[in-house]
Amino acid sequence: MLNSAFWVGLYGQLWIGAMGFWADLADELMRLKLNKLPYFQQGLRAMTLIQSAL
Repeated sequence: MLNSAFWVGLYGQLWIGAMGFWADLADELMRLKLNKLPYFQQGLRAMTLIQSAL
């Protein structure tokens, strides 16, 4: 696990807000770096789990 549960609890909401702000850029990056798609999907899954807990 890259970040502890404590870190996610402290900064998860900020991460969700930032993702909303940078969503278009993130989508473009995912299209450009298809070889990294599994990592992007892992991050999106984590974001979904954080949102469901808020």
